[in-house]
Amino acid sequence: QKINDILTKNLPYVGEITIEKKLPDTLIINVSATREVVAFQSGAGFILVDAHGKVLSENASMLRDNVAVVSGIKVMEASAGEVITFSDKKTTDAFMSLLTAIKNSKIELLTDISLNKTGNWEIRYDDRITIKIPSDGNIETNMKRAVKILNTENERNPYTEGVVDLTMGDNAYFKPGAETTEPTTKGNKKTPPSTTEKSE
Repeated sequence: QKINDILTKNLPYVGEITIEKKLPDTLIINVSATREVVAFQSGAGFILVDAHGKVLSENASMLRDNVAVVSGIKVMEASAGEVITFSDKKTTDAFMSLLTAIKNSKIELLTDISLNKTGNWEIRYDDRITIKIPSDGNIETNMKRAVKILNTENERNPYTEGVVDLTMGDNAYFKPGAETTEPTTKGNKKTPPSTTEKSE
C-alpha cells in the first residue's frame, strides 16, 4: 500500500497499481494510466481531475476531447496526486458521487457541468442536451435513467436539443428544445414528442 500511495501521488497519471511478490526477492509492479474526465477553470489554465477525484494537473493549458468543465462549486484545494476538495463536505461528497455515476453509466460527450442555486447538477451532453439531476438524490440511478432517455432520443433524432429533467421525483422527462440558451445552427428540423419515464 505504501508503494501504491507513493507512485500515485508523485506520478499523478498513474491509475491502478497491482503489486505481486515473486520469490525469492522480486516485486512485479503492474501499472495502468488514468486520464482526466472533468476540469475546473483556474486562472488562464485548468485543473484536471480523473474519475476518482484525483488531481492530475493544477494548471493545464488545454483540454482534451470528452472532458467536461465544472462550474458552480468552489475548489478549496487541488494538489497534483491528491484528491480534490471543496468548501464543505456535502459538496465534496456530491461531486465524488457524480464522478462515480459518470464512470459507471459510461456516459460520454459531456461538455459542461454546473451546480445551480437550487442544488441540482446541470450536465451538458454533446452541447445540445442539458441533464438536470438532484445533487442530494441517488445520482448513480438518475444518471443511468438519463442515459436511457438519451439513447431513446438519439435513436429518434441524433440532432435533437432539449432538457432531460430528473428533478421531479420518480418521473423523468425529456423536453425537446426547452431552455436552449444558444440559437440552433441546424436549421428548421422536427423534434420528437417529449418522452416521460417513470421509475419502477
